[in-house]
Amino acid sequence: LGVTDRKVFIDKGIMFIMKVGGVLHKIGRDVVGDLIVKIEDSLNLGLDIVVAPDYALNFNLNKPNTKLEREDLYNKIKRLSRDSPTLIIPGTLSYPISNKEMAHAAPVFLRGDFREYFKERDQGEGEIAENVGLIYRRGNNKENRFNFLGKNFALEICGDHGNQDIRGCDCELILAYDTKAGCHIDTLNDSFARKAIVCDGYRPFVAAFDFNPENRPKTSLLERNIRKLSGGEIHIFDI
Repeated sequence: LGVTDRKVFIDKGIMFIMKVGGVLHKIGRDVVGDLIVKIEDSLNLGLDIVVAPDYALNFNLNKPNTKLEREDLYNKIKRLSRDSPTLIIPGTLSYPISNKEMAHAAPVFLRGDFREYFKERDQGEGEIAENVGLIYRRGNNKENRFNFLGKNFALEICGDHGNQDIRGCDCELILAYDTKAGCHIDTLNDSFARKAIVCDGYRPFVAAFDFNPENRPKTSLLERNIRKLSGGEIHIFDI
């Protein structure tokens, strides 16, 4: 994915402040078509990154999307992203990667191109795969990192958060569908400052955190700007 084709804005040693938006989207109530409309609306807001929750691209929580459904969704989002400078992370989906295995992926789109990042931990994905006679193939969450506009991002899919080595990142992007979704700090990742944005589709909620081990308290909430979208809203943060 060509995520370095935009100018890195550094002025007098100050890193460019990025605008990241999290789409408020309730899994099981709001359908995939609703999400696509929200994503399209968000591209008019001048955002650098837009994210959506875990499972936001699944048509059914109890079984994976078909390969055809995945391809159709990806083509729609690729068309939306083709003329936009916004990096789009429209949630996740499960789909068969062969006639034996299923994966759970977070696609990332920029200017008509995309790549996928795969979830590692099993939080029910194994059961979803079993429902259709497949086996859940775990990803490697160490690979779920990318650079964009001079910053390093760790992309964490639900239960991978808190179990993923994110050392050195500037911001965590946490896509969740979980009763306990939030920003959890563990001993591996408690020694460096960064921001974290949580986009959860269970309650649903969107929040952003500033973590700094030198501060007391170490974690504080970032201010947000809420904008209305067709059929919903997006919460925007400066990072």
